[in-house]
This record gives sequence, C-alpha cells and structure tokens, in this order.
Amino acid sequence: MRVQHSLELDAPRDAVWKAFDDRGNLRKWQPTLVECEHVAGAPGRPGAQSRLTFLEDGRRIVLLETIVRRDEPSRLDGTYDSPMARNTVHNTFVELPDGRTRWEVDATFEFRGLVMRVVGLFVRGAIRKRMLADNLRFKALLEQGALS
Repeated sequence: MRVQHSLELDAPRDAVWKAFDDRGNLRKWQPTLVECEHVAGAPGRPGAQSRLTFLEDGRRIVLLETIVRRDEPSRLDGTYDSPMARNTVHNTFVELPDGRTRWEVDATFEFRGLVMRVVGLFVRGAIRKRMLADNLRFKALLEQGALS
C-alpha cells in the first residue's frame, strides 16, 4: 500500500528541517507517541535506530525506526518495522521561490503474513487519514511557532 501527499508550509526550508529533525518535537505532532528510545548508531544519521512506542486505542505498538538516508536539509528517509508490517517513508523538503517549503511524503506499507495483508485492505483509509492528520498537525504547530 502506498500513501503520497504534499503540503505547503509557511516557513523556510531550513526552519522546517530544524523542526522536523528535532526529536523533542515528535510527541507534539504525533500525540500517540509515548516513548522514543535511541538504540544504535549516530542519532539522526543513516544506520541510526530508535525504538518508538505508540499507544493506539489502548494498545502498545512498538516500531523500530532505521534512518536510511539523510540529505540535510532536503531529504530524510526511514523504515519503521514491527512484526506486523514494514513502513518505508521518504520525506522531501522543496524550497519554494516565495520562501515557503513543500513537504512531499511518499510512504509504502508492506504488511507481513496473510492475516495482516487482509487486515491491510480494511485499514488503508485509516492509515492515509492518520498520516495526513499527523502531517497537518506538524504544519500547524510549525506555522504557530510551537516547534523548537
């Protein structure tokens, strides 16, 4: 399953990158994130891993994040693994002529096992809606000056 969207942010690319790259901001725009634990590698660099714990409808979901590519300030890619699925996300930040930034998100979900592939058919809409809601929350907080 693939999810793609783009948002135009009323901030220069360097400011967007700084806010996006700051781990202290994650819980602000991803409110179900309850823990972010660095596991291996140089934080934020390719090969770095973090354990992200989310509380979703009373269930704990743990993802292993691996940074795959970092081209500051234009691109940050990562994978997010769980026993149920692998999510690969490409974040691209494009500097616009008017000083704003276009954030392009391209995510691919690969569900593991027959049961999860079937479940994936039913949760596609919810996943798309959730990703967009989180990204819109980042946009709003950034534009309000609420992210460091």
